[in-house]
Amino acid sequence: MHYVAGLPLSVYHDNDAVYGTAYHVRDIVYQPLTKTTGWKNRYAIKWSHPGAQAYIDSIATEFAEWGVDFLKLDGVTPDIPQAPEASPTDNRGDVAAWSAALIKTGRPIWFTLSWYLNPAYGSYWRKYANAARANGDVEWAGHNQLVSWTEPYFGLRARWLDTTQTTPRWHNGPATTMEKWLPFIGKGFWADMDSLDVGNGSVDGLSQDERQSAMTLWVILSSPLYTGDDLGKLDAFGLSLLTNKEVIAVNQAGLVPKAIYAGSNNPIWWSKNSDGSYNVALFNLSDGPLTALFDFGNLGFDGTAKIRNLWTNSYLGSYADSYAASLAPHACQLIRVTPERQTTSENHRHAQRMDHD
Repeated sequence: MHYVAGLPLSVYHDNDAVYGTAYHVRDIVYQPLTKTTGWKNRYAIKWSHPGAQAYIDSIATEFAEWGVDFLKLDGVTPDIPQAPEASPTDNRGDVAAWSAALIKTGRPIWFTLSWYLNPAYGSYWRKYANAARANGDVEWAGHNQLVSWTEPYFGLRARWLDTTQTTPRWHNGPATTMEKWLPFIGKGFWADMDSLDVGNGSVDGLSQDERQSAMTLWVILSSPLYTGDDLGKLDAFGLSLLTNKEVIAVNQAGLVPKAIYAGSNNPIWWSKNSDGSYNVALFNLSDGPLTALFDFGNLGFDGTAKIRNLWTNSYLGSYADSYAASLAPHACQLIRVTPERQTTSENHRHAQRMDHD
């Protein structure tokens, strides 16, 4: 279900009764009438009014009765750090009200916030929601395609690199924006990269390498996985992407990733598993072939490690100290790195203490 913060203008003009109360919707809006949301297309609700929460409760109850599992609340503000105080155009009140209403239904409805939220308010979003959008819309390629690799602001490449100057003032490029979300994501709350459109072939607007790179980025960032594709028209390659158990397991482990070379044409994201192994995603954002290289020291250990390709479900061999992958334009590799003989910084410190003793 997609819903927008605030009170719809048509609802205000109809002035319906608030279910279960003696109030009407005109009683619960902020006066003087003030338009809210990122698009200024709803009236701001006065959350101190006793009928305000009841109004949201009534809608949430209806959604639960319909069997809704997923609610995206759109247009949420504030979107700039210069507005730290609550105001009629600040939708943090909407977020808290919806969170409370969804809990009251008793139905486990996933609650995600949109559009392109400011990580400066990450602790607040985490308190009340399951996820918050970390980037702009990805589905912005036109009527014949869902996604574009090159579109300067909404294109898939812009998930990694900022290629436009017309961005929100708090935005320093998607790579650095994602890094700003890292202190807040974890069990119960995630940075949402938007819908994943990798299953419908040419309709997706992406090559096979680009489709795999998109899936890999969503997976390594622990972004919620939900597709915008037509499930009745999945092609074989798209189906293989969406059903690879080893790849899905990386996402579902719910790990907080870290970045290497985040602002370059060969960004590398990685996360550490509970068994001591590592998930590493290597990307080539350039229009030519590229060798992506990283030292094991970047992950925090030295020595040799076994490498497994998670997309091909194949063992690549044992490597000492570093690993390199030759990547075609816009391609990626998702690997599992399992240390064999290693020396971590903690082992070094322990050895030094023993020598000193």
